Amino acid sequence: MSYINFTPLGYLLIFFDIVLYLIGLNVSSTPILLFSTFVMGLYLINLLEIIFQPLNLRVKVQMPLLVRENEYDFIGIYLENDSKIPKGQILINLQNKTPIGGLRGKEKKEIALYFHFKKRGVFSLKNLNLRFTGSLGLLYLSKNYRVNGVSYVYPLFYPLPQEIYLVDGEGNKTSFSFPSVVGEEFHSLRDYQPQDPLKIVAWKASAKKGKLLSKNFEKLKKGSLRVLIDNMVEKKRFYF
Repeated sequence: MSYINFTPLGYLLIFFDIVLYLIGLNVSSTPILLFSTFVMGLYLINLLEIIFQPLNLRVKVQMPLLVRENEYDFIGIYLENDSKIPKGQILINLQNKTPIGGLRGKEKKEIALYFHFKKRGVFSLKNLNLRFTGSLGLLYLSKNYRVNGVSYVYPLFYPLPQEIYLVDGEGNKTSFSFPSVVGEEFHSLRDYQPQDPLKIVAWKASAKKGKLLSKNFEKLKKGSLRVLIDNMVEKKRFYF
């Protein structure tokens, strides 16, 4: 979605120009009317500038793969001007408006934005909004660029309320699974639960599946082998 609007300076100047134009008409002053026309010409120049600015501009993002919940990390934004037409003042609208200056013809620029990852889960950045104000800064054009960025935001530590165990067909416990136990045997993967500690999250598998997965660890019951020897049984003779 793209649209054009006035900047704060543009609103102020257009109001002043309308008042000036009305005064010029009222007093029939040619210099005042010419100055008012000159101001309107600046708006026309700024309009043409911001219409051509977004053309032939490539935008990419580089997201951090893993970020902890409610923390800040850098998002890399890459801009490349594929045309010889220079770009004026550009702002990145991502949480805050960040001015990055302009781009000369065939120029590349890399920007690192400090982003606040507030909620846990998969954070996808599909559209990046850029604002083009041109060199005069009276009007701006807002345009969304399609990008492809994904970050996996893992949660803070949540205590496990109770143990997890496996049962047989009769309801008897056959094994115990403690997600926080170190050194147990890996059993399987399952969907992430809010109470899971960070150490059991399978980050590589989560990145491949596109969702958070946790490891299941199994601790089998220790068994013992008992051999009963009856020494009262008569000895048997073997003949060969």
